Amino acid sequence: MSATPEAGDQFGFSRSVYDMDGDGCTDLVVGAPYEDVAKDGGRLVDAGAVYVIHGTPTGIGASRRPMAIRSGCLSSGSGSTPLI
Repeated sequence: MSATPEAGDQFGFSRSVYDMDGDGCTDLVVGAPYEDVAKDGGRLVDAGAVYVIHGTPTGIGASRRPMAIRSGCLSSGSGSTPLI
């Protein structure tokens, strides 16, 4: 994974499995709701991230580098605004 673990990221808070890339192998999806995210040279504190660890015929993450999909929301007083 390309992210640096920090106390309070809550990596693994949510988890799911499905075939994201349609290759017939189950992929593992892991949420980190308070992950800090880099964007446009800055740092979005606690923006959140979702990681997809690709499955292969020989196991989860066995032959490919894991891919990270990052997204998050900025919270305002009345709601959230998507970043991506």
